[in-house]
Amino acid sequence: MTGENRTNYLVLGFGLGTVIGILFAPKAGLETRNDIKGRIQEGQKYFKRQGNELLGSATNTVGHGKQVLRNHMQGVSEAVAAGKVAYLRRVA
Repeated sequence: MTGENRTNYLVLGFGLGTVIGILFAPKAGLETRNDIKGRIQEGQKYFKRQGNELLGSATNTVGHGKQVLRNHMQGVSEAVAAGKVAYLRRVA
């Protein structure tokens, strides 16, 4: 089979497949486009909802992390102050 024959068969197969697909399509073109549009909108809403949930979760996690850090820093400051007092008592 030559390259030209293969190309011809490919084009013929594509054309026949397209015609058969159009003839046996379960819905009209407008209906199909509306279905696709609706599913795209559903997908957009889903991703927006997931993004908002992720943002809220990240905000809560950062806030919790800041609070934990403040608590640890306060503990360290108190320990340093107690160490200074103990040192000054020992030296005096």
